[in-house]
Amino acid sequence: VLIAGASARTEQFLLEHTEYWNEFVVASPVSSGGAHLAFVGPDVDARKNTLRRLTSTLTASLHLTTVGAYLNRLGPTAPVLVIGFNTGLGGGGGDLARAWAPDLVQILTRKNTPFVLTCANEFADLTGERCVFKAIGARFIVDPVPNPFQAYTHAIGESAGVERDKNKTVSLEDKKQSSCANSFAYAVLGFEKGKGPEAGLRDDQLYALACRAAERAAGKAWDALGMRR
Repeated sequence: VLIAGASARTEQFLLEHTEYWNEFVVASPVSSGGAHLAFVGPDVDARKNTLRRLTSTLTASLHLTTVGAYLNRLGPTAPVLVIGFNTGLGGGGGDLARAWAPDLVQILTRKNTPFVLTCANEFADLTGERCVFKAIGARFIVDPVPNPFQAYTHAIGESAGVERDKNKTVSLEDKKQSSCANSFAYAVLGFEKGKGPEAGLRDDQLYALACRAAERAAGKAWDALGMRR
């Protein structure tokens, strides 16, 4: 299981200071061969990279590299599930969205490699991500749905008109402009028939389509969140 875009402050912190990831074997019992969690991304602290045994059937490791580079190391036939938590890949065409484009294409072109994603809101994140995947012709195997296991805390942007007052009641309309980690979940696998490589598109063309879609998708909504584009 490849945790894509892992960060030292979130996914890695939970690995080192909690038993959070042990729940993996509760939610999805693994075979006697076990499972491995690979935390992959440019923001992990790989100096602490030792193989960790979390349970009798679950191990974990850290990798300061890109998703594409890690998948190349595994080879084309190793069974992999990729998970991206709150990736920001649809982020208004910013640096983050551009950085994700090559990895997205590599995940989708690799056979039998489902990509499960979560995002923090509908008005910017989910809107942008949906547009990115549709632009490159990705096949949705699970449509975006509200996630019952979202995070506890919510953030509301200043554009929502909410004063910084702890006693203020937040309206339903304000909540629509709020962000909460893992609020929505969905999954993609490969490309729709006749899309992507089948349509004759090269990898660099798919990168460009993904970036342009992110630029068009969220626009003012991402600007309101203060995201640099």
